[in-house]
Amino acid sequence: MMSSYTVSHKSLRGGARTFAAPVALVSTLLLASALHAAPTLDEGRVFEDFPFKSASTKSPAALAVSFSLDFTNPVRAVTLHLKSGDGWYTADLSKFAPDLSRPVSLRIPLSNFVPQDSPGKIEKASDIRLSAWMTAPVTGMIALASATFTPPATVAIVRATATSAPGETGMAAAMAARAEALLTTAGIDYDVIPDDIRYATLKPFRTILLPYSPRLPKKAVSALEGFVKEGGRLVVFFNATPELARAMGLAPGRWRQENFPWTAIELKSDFGDERRFPYYTEGAIPPAPASPSAKVAGVLVDADGRHTQVPAIVTSPAGAWFASIPPRAYPAAADTIATIVTGDAARAKTRQRKLARFPAGKAVAAWQTSPFPRRPGGWKAAARELSDLGVNTLFLHLQAADTPLKVPGSRGLRNLDDAIAACRENDIALHAWVTCLTLDQVPASRRRELSAHRTLEANRNWLDPSSAKNRADLVDSFLSLARKGVNGIHLDYMRMPDSVDRTPEAAEAITRLVAEASEALRRETPGVALSVAVYPTPEAAARRSQDWPSWVEDGLVDFVTPMIYTASPSTFQSQLDACLAVAPADKVMPGIGTGADECQVGPDVADAEIAMCAKCRGFAFFALDDALLELLEEE
Repeated sequence: MMSSYTVSHKSLRGGARTFAAPVALVSTLLLASALHAAPTLDEGRVFEDFPFKSASTKSPAALAVSFSLDFTNPVRAVTLHLKSGDGWYTADLSKFAPDLSRPVSLRIPLSNFVPQDSPGKIEKASDIRLSAWMTAPVTGMIALASATFTPPATVAIVRATATSAPGETGMAAAMAARAEALLTTAGIDYDVIPDDIRYATLKPFRTILLPYSPRLPKKAVSALEGFVKEGGRLVVFFNATPELARAMGLAPGRWRQENFPWTAIELKSDFGDERRFPYYTEGAIPPAPASPSAKVAGVLVDADGRHTQVPAIVTSPAGAWFASIPPRAYPAAADTIATIVTGDAARAKTRQRKLARFPAGKAVAAWQTSPFPRRPGGWKAAARELSDLGVNTLFLHLQAADTPLKVPGSRGLRNLDDAIAACRENDIALHAWVTCLTLDQVPASRRRELSAHRTLEANRNWLDPSSAKNRADLVDSFLSLARKGVNGIHLDYMRMPDSVDRTPEAAEAITRLVAEASEALRRETPGVALSVAVYPTPEAAARRSQDWPSWVEDGLVDFVTPMIYTASPSTFQSQLDACLAVAPADKVMPGIGTGADECQVGPDVADAEIAMCAKCRGFAFFALDDALLELLEEE
């Protein structure tokens, strides 16, 4: 049944317009509108409103929603809105990484909805709006299949405030978001509660996660002790509260700090069958069993890839205690949390399937964030393993600005010599990866020296590319690496920081630096490739004064690696299409986020994104870590 309907379009810049469009009746309550709109190309959106009346739910905790989008052009993001009274509540769905190429079903905790314009109570919502944020004109459908409030879940995350994380509320919010990502990846429904913890507020739940509450008030500790005594379970991260640990049959240890970070957690064989997931930290408060029912479930792995005897996870019938902050949502980490929360021991022992066979003749690359081999057998073992797993290109992080990175045992340049020899023996192209304009990882003394007169006024942690001295020192450092015998120089952070507005002068200075590097390398070390890690779309790069399409067009670089880190294959495809619209496919090597901050994709998504790179030079995994090795290793 078709009818006429009016669809509203509104860009971020204001200017509302309406379009007459046909509509398909999906159910007796919800309509799917066919959109024929021409949204503003710069930050435009199309949206549809539907009447909303949820079934009566006492104390709703989340919104369960099912919808689909069928557009001819890529969707950049989706937001969901609930109208109550004269205002709205808005939730950004990007944190849930929905795959918009298929119908989406989500349970969204109400804590994710941000009030706008003084709305009424959220449970009194009368309308629901789906907004699709576009980068190009669109024709297609918005369909809302169902939407209803749901009661509390059995699992809750405590989002700390100044009450339990004084002076560290930003850190606390970030760690709560990590916990949300872990549970979402694990497929476990959850709610988010504030840290005004009282025993009564904990009653609806069976498990409570404390992702970062290092200074719990006494009342909160007492409430949590009572919760455990009544059969509740806790999952605690980075904490040293002895009373809470004692209630769980555990004991927090003393603070420990290492010169080089621990890199992973290895699960004990009776818990996870010696499975590993990345866990980077230089400091920890290792827990210990303090009762017969408690046991060490995982230990920390050192910078050389060896498991230690330092406990990373201790479990007991009352839950689990982690030595440091929550891990990112790697599949193995999510499976570990699922085992702890559900008691399903099989989850932690179920390894991810191996990725599908790689296409022949393509560069299969990986970024390695540390300069050292991170394998007990050194570079010979590491390069042989990579070759056996199908990786033929390595971006090895060797330098920050003009300063070589630390290496355990002070192996220094010998480490690079060993890496070059081992990679050459195993037919792996080794590219020296340099983080150029940021001073992150530069030693404090050198950072102070540089920040005095050679950094941006707006951000003293970034080198000023307009400084001839900065450009000369960077180019000299690139040449020093190239002369060692690497196959390429790979530049990163060749841009302005997010906090600094784009200017023509900044873009010109950065392009001048790339041009000077290109000229020097081709003159002094012909045959050494020059590549750059870039933002995933030309528009996003331009906002940071990173004019990489011109670098490719003018022949300044041999290839670029757009960092398309997303768990949504449809988003990956749309961003890759934007790259290929301005650069030849043989100059593009997309980055896939198996271990990026933004996402930690599993085998299904990775396989889909690899297939999309069929016309490209190849593809690159970020990063070379235990999560990637699990995806690559032989079954």
